[in-house]
Amino acid sequence: MSRCARSFRKVTCKSKTISKLREFILQKIYQFRKPMANYEVPQNALLRNRFFYEFLLTSDRQIADEIQREYIDTLGKVYFSYFKAYSAKLIKLQLDDKPDKDDVLGADDRPRSSMSFFSSSARPNLKHRATVFSLGNRDCVLKQELEAPIMVPHAQQKADIKYPFEYLFRSEQFALLDNCCREYLFLCDFFML
Repeated sequence: MSRCARSFRKVTCKSKTISKLREFILQKIYQFRKPMANYEVPQNALLRNRFFYEFLLTSDRQIADEIQREYIDTLGKVYFSYFKAYSAKLIKLQLDDKPDKDDVLGADDRPRSSMSFFSSSARPNLKHRATVFSLGNRDCVLKQELEAPIMVPHAQQKADIKYPFEYLFRSEQFALLDNCCREYLFLCDFFML
């Protein structure tokens, strides 16, 4: 076999390998699009085959960039739909403590008296209930429950318990932070960033 034929065969074999690896990795990425998919399973499969991406990165940079863009596009859509649904489910757990016509910011709690406008002989009537505008016990989310696990909406709905907005906000932010950290570590590992 001549030298030219060997090099042609080598190039043909390399291009077939690149094409098959591209299809294989894209199929793994498309597994994320399945509804109710556990994202860790396809990510672990991609990590086990990370050397395929390394080969593509050294052999054909354009294909490697295409795979990276496809992964980012797919996971962007997946996370958007996940957090949109999670936020909608959390909002259903919100405590309905909305202001009404009797709740006024800066309202005078003192009873009306026949005293003059400038006199201050009437003592303020302190309310014992937390109003919409007062902090109440919502600050305990910052003190005691800051690092509590995130809320699972369907489990909380079964318990039929409503929560102040701060608890829901903390849960959503922790879920977002957890997913961002896990995704960052995966991107650094797989795409060698």
